[in-house]
Amino acid sequence: MRPGWRWVVAGLTVVAVAGVVAWSFTPSGTAWWQQALEGLGGAREPDPDQLTQVSRQLAAATAEELERAKNNVHAIHERMNQITGWGHLSALRDAQSPAWAEVEAVLTGATAQFLREVAPRLQPSTVGRDLEAFFWALEQGYRQRQAGLIRTAHRIIHDLDYFVFNHKTVPGGSRDYWAATLTLEGEDSLASDVLGAAAREAGAGTEAGKEDEGTGAPAEGAGSQ
Repeated sequence: MRPGWRWVVAGLTVVAVAGVVAWSFTPSGTAWWQQALEGLGGAREPDPDQLTQVSRQLAAATAEELERAKNNVHAIHERMNQITGWGHLSALRDAQSPAWAEVEAVLTGATAQFLREVAPRLQPSTVGRDLEAFFWALEQGYRQRQAGLIRTAHRIIHDLDYFVFNHKTVPGGSRDYWAATLTLEGEDSLASDVLGAAAREAGAGTEAGKEDEGTGAPAEGAGSQ
């Protein structure tokens, strides 16, 4: 190849690479990269019959309450996408990162508060337990500064949004399936693992409390006169 053509080819290559890099930072580009990366994870597909059954059973105290729950689940999922998607999870590996303020905002916001309140009234009852698992993982991840728990919480709310609450109505987005909910996967789910960890921690706390009672200060009135 002549020297002149080499410079032309090199120049075109630089332009092409620059174009790809620039595109990767556009909304379309970031969505593509997220889907490609997440596609390396969840390979399973939900059972179509189970999806239909859950869709028919899904209910709250009122139709309005259920509709609000659907919207709130989707809103929190979108917030979690911003926190952990598109490579943002790496920021949470730094315990001092400002990104943790975003996690706190999700935990303490009115959207989350409503979902905590409505969870016991949702049917099937496993949906409420899935929300419980989501909030436990998110809260423990925030307290311990554990990025892995934040990712687990994200996967639970992802499956709740796309495959339990809104799988027929929300367009676009990654449809990777993480087998994360009790509602669709039962004891083989991420949510089951999270609730098991929560139960073990609660049990350990109860045992510690009993030990403190046995070795603590004298009861009121039992001291020296």
